[in-house]
Amino acid sequence: MHSVSRTLTVPAAVTLLVLAAACGDSSTEPIVPQVIEEVTFDPGLEIDLSQMTRLASGVYIQTLEEGSGEGAVAGQTVDIGYVGFLTTGVVFDAGGFDFQLGSGQVIPGFDEGVTGMKVGERRLVVIPPGQAYGLEPRGSIPGGSILIFDLEVRSIS
Repeated sequence: MHSVSRTLTVPAAVTLLVLAAACGDSSTEPIVPQVIEEVTFDPGLEIDLSQMTRLASGVYIQTLEEGSGEGAVAGQTVDIGYVGFLTTGVVFDAGGFDFQLGSGQVIPGFDEGVTGMKVGERRLVVIPPGQAYGLEPRGSIPGGSILIFDLEVRSIS
């Protein structure tokens, strides 16, 4: 009798595992970070990695419009206008603010993308998850996301 109950229990356990996998709780699925060189960007973003400069951190930058004066350096306050996109072309945020460059007030990839920009310069910055929010979701930004910013420096002080 003991072996009969074990025989019935194993198929029941397998059935429960199959049902659990089929129903799947999306909150337990592992988050896989996007890889810049492997993702397909929405065509409207007009991202061509071959036209961009890849920095040592994996951040990509491209100057869209030249600025004037000296480039921004750590310790300076930079007033910036921006639009932030996901790889799907969805805008997750837009606006403007000022921050002290290199002080950790923004994500590392944003700090790095702004460094060297001049007043009036427009730059496209593509930031890998490790230089953004990593695997943690942030509001409308899914965990593991690449972030794309269209930036313009309004002033440096």
